[in-house]
Amino acid sequence: MNFLYPTFLFALAAIAIPIIIHLFNFRRHKTVLFSNISFLKNIKKETKTKLQIKHLLILIARILAIASLVFAFAQPYIPIANNMREASEDVVAVYIDNSFSMDANGVKGNLFELAKSKLPEISKAFKPETKYFLLTNDFSQKFQQFVNRDQLLDFGNNLEIGPEVRKLSNIINRQNDFISRDNTFSNRRKTAIIISDFQKSSSDFQNIVQDSNINTLLIPLATQKTNNLFIDSCWFENPGRKFNQAEELFVRIVNKSAESYSNNPIKLIINDSLKAFADFNIDANSQTEIKLAYTNTQKGIISGRLEINDYPITYDNTFFFSYNIVEKLKILSISDKVHNKYVNALFENDESFIVNNSTVDKINFSLFSANNLVIISDVKELSTGFIQEITNYISNGGSVLFFPAIDGKIDSYNKMLSPMGTNIIADIDTQQTKISSVNFTHPVFSNAFSKIKENLDLPVVYSHFVFEQRTKTNDEEILTTMNKHSFLHQSHFGKGSLYISAVPLDDKSSNFSKHPIFLPAVYNMAFNSSDEKKLYYTIGEDKSLKVNDGDNSRASVYHIKDKTGGFDFIAEKQGMRNDITLYVDNAIRKSGNYFIAADNKIYTGVSFNYNRHESDMDYFTDSEIESQIEVNRLNGFEILKADNESFSSNLQDIKQGKQLWKIFIILVLLFILIEVAIIRFMK
Repeated sequence: MNFLYPTFLFALAAIAIPIIIHLFNFRRHKTVLFSNISFLKNIKKETKTKLQIKHLLILIARILAIASLVFAFAQPYIPIANNMREASEDVVAVYIDNSFSMDANGVKGNLFELAKSKLPEISKAFKPETKYFLLTNDFSQKFQQFVNRDQLLDFGNNLEIGPEVRKLSNIINRQNDFISRDNTFSNRRKTAIIISDFQKSSSDFQNIVQDSNINTLLIPLATQKTNNLFIDSCWFENPGRKFNQAEELFVRIVNKSAESYSNNPIKLIINDSLKAFADFNIDANSQTEIKLAYTNTQKGIISGRLEINDYPITYDNTFFFSYNIVEKLKILSISDKVHNKYVNALFENDESFIVNNSTVDKINFSLFSANNLVIISDVKELSTGFIQEITNYISNGGSVLFFPAIDGKIDSYNKMLSPMGTNIIADIDTQQTKISSVNFTHPVFSNAFSKIKENLDLPVVYSHFVFEQRTKTNDEEILTTMNKHSFLHQSHFGKGSLYISAVPLDDKSSNFSKHPIFLPAVYNMAFNSSDEKKLYYTIGEDKSLKVNDGDNSRASVYHIKDKTGGFDFIAEKQGMRNDITLYVDNAIRKSGNYFIAADNKIYTGVSFNYNRHESDMDYFTDSEIESQIEVNRLNGFEILKADNESFSSNLQDIKQGKQLWKIFIILVLLFILIEVAIIRFMK
């Protein structure tokens, strides 16, 4: 037991007053006249004993009454939380969960409205001079300040549901950092309050780092179990989207309920036109993958969306994605002195490509990044500067196809290959062989063959470079010779790719350049090298966009717009050329397909979806939260039930401890009554 005003305990010295009075009364003698004293001795013995007991009881009653009165003024309490009672003022951080899950109906109505209704009760529980810090999932700059009681209530009235989702540990870290970093509040009692439905998907108790100087009150709102069926994600298995190409879009559907669904419809809409429709079945508490087939019949920006039907949670029934089908792909062919005839012959009659030829000594590196694919052939020696530019280009997302010259300097080649973590050239094999193995699952050949025959006519190899086989590389074999040597492989480096051939691009080392397999291989390398931006971003999670704006690289202002033109946000830009980053922060609040424009020209699309963590409607119960507090040793954490009848008193108990002064006032009255009863009835 502690005391709010312990200095009042000095008043316990007043106990001496009744003791002195009683001692003085015991020593006083009273004369009694008797005509006959024959019975006096017996009466005197009996009366003296009774008087001593009576006076002792009265003394005890008066001492206890005075002590109880002193204790009542000292305001004793039993600490419930880790309170710092010596602090005269408070600083309180209040978090209100405003995610989509809080828009559901709980036991006592809408959870979000119930959470906001707790603010007046919280403000009344603390002193008028208390400073408050209000926090929501969007970490809005508007709330990044300490406010008084009236401002807190005003902020609370204007709160709205938002798309952002935060982990519980992030919320607590934010609260603790904000209320601890200001030295002016170092002597104040610090309290953090969390009002939430405590979804299991975002309540990571195991990652919480607690501050021993801060008391944290968890206020869970009673929820009701809700079934939910939602679109989790979508993807293509092969990179690169082409005009008139048959596509297969994979969609993951998740069922968070105890109910199974049969023949549930899903629609694929491309540029506002229905492209595919399918029915799917899904078991209870499971997920399934659906494949939707369609053909790209348009060029430019492709804005897609997927739709299912589910109730009552509807925000995750639609999923947006977008990609670009470029008008023309740019290819840069680099050779030593003469332009490679095989490269020009391959692309010269195809309107989908623009081929630029350059010799190695006349390259304009400032325009290097504007190309989708760089083909290096017949270059006998790679300079240090050239290697650096190639490395930067690949690291930033470019694709390079490298054909070494048969009489080239291997050391210079290896200076490019080795830093990228790929296998380096070890030797030259002049023994004739043949390609025996094709990796049909690799994106270069995954859609090149309608039917795979057992005895394919594959290129013949007369002489080839042999690569040293390192134990740890990220190489992917594409073509392999009969003696198990790599003929063509891909190495991933940074954001881009390096395709490495074991032969020069001529007809002396192999007939690869004249073989039918050569065309789909190089074509798919070119198509797969097109700007493969993300199909979609997540609101609140992805706050920056990586874009390659090509001809707009000199633009200073970039707008993110919606289709109707009602939304127009100027994004902050960093970087240059094909490594541009646009920062959106919390500007995107609504899921959908958007467009990025520069200099009044729309050049790419971008899609945003709501965070699917909110779609898992599984919550911690009060007992489970208590267990999490105990298991993770969160000593400064307490649960405060949001029950309307007892919320205010429970908050007072946790904030101030269990108050006992009323009990001592009752004891004062009780001891006075006991004293009166002793005097009146004990003769």
